[in-house]
Amino acid sequence: RFAPGRWRARLGAPLRLLLAAPYLLFALNPGLPVAVVAVVLASVGFSASLLLQERLMALTPTELSGQALGLSSSGMLAMQGVGAALAGSIAQEGSWGWIRDWSGRDRVDWRPRTYWKPGTEVTLDAELNGTDSGPDGGWFVRDYTTRFTIGDRQIVRVDLDRHQLSLVRDGKTVRRLPVSGGTPGGDRRSWRGTAVLMAKEGTINMNSETVGLGDAYDRMVDHSMRLTWSGMYAHAAPWNARYLGRANRSSGCIGMSDADAAWFYAQVRPGDPFEITGKDTKGVVEPGNGFGAWNLSWAEWQERSALR
Repeated sequence: RFAPGRWRARLGAPLRLLLAAPYLLFALNPGLPVAVVAVVLASVGFSASLLLQERLMALTPTELSGQALGLSSSGMLAMQGVGAALAGSIAQEGSWGWIRDWSGRDRVDWRPRTYWKPGTEVTLDAELNGTDSGPDGGWFVRDYTTRFTIGDRQIVRVDLDRHQLSLVRDGKTVRRLPVSGGTPGGDRRSWRGTAVLMAKEGTINMNSETVGLGDAYDRMVDHSMRLTWSGMYAHAAPWNARYLGRANRSSGCIGMSDADAAWFYAQVRPGDPFEITGKDTKGVVEPGNGFGAWNLSWAEWQERSALR
């Protein structure tokens, strides 16, 4: 508050570091005198949040004074208290970013600089009650709070050229499965890049007309795991048994045997990243096509934040 305006932008990073360092010190179980000093330092560092709030208010239109911009059809979701919305950001660097969702609407996502650290406890508080979400959205009638804990470091690596899926947990390969990806040379190719497991949907009806592929298929599919809004899944594909591990002959999804799909379905969790590689694909998963923010570099992601 007492620092000249020209110095405030430069003070943000050092103050955030001053806020974070004492919390890391507590992991060493320091004595009481050291703990007291650490708390004092953290209190000084907390002033970094005031700088973020000041920048947030400066970016807010006059007619929305007292609110922050957020998500709706017009790209505006007012969110109060954004500066303290995500607990856990102290322990791991991250940033908000604006994304054009697959639906055509804008949304704002939070992404760490690197994958979440196992064991991180995250709390998101969105004080939205009484906030106008935009001309096509309406008013929020309550606040929202969600909490989750990051599990083991689990990554799914899919090599479309080798027709192989590997489940890697805490740096060790748990199992490799033969798969078949999207058919090369057309609209039935798979996406590459990092896609995040959005949901485990069990047995669902898959109809090619819903993804613009005409009447190619209409069937019930077991162990369905959604990877994108555009319709790419990992799932059981017994009808493609002769191609598993040998060739890519699906309509864009990652297919595997019934037994392998049942095992794999039980192992993965929503939020697990699928790192997909291959030469003949549709391209890289867009940030708004599911949770594709990991396909942007850290610098590119920061550019999408109104607070940078």
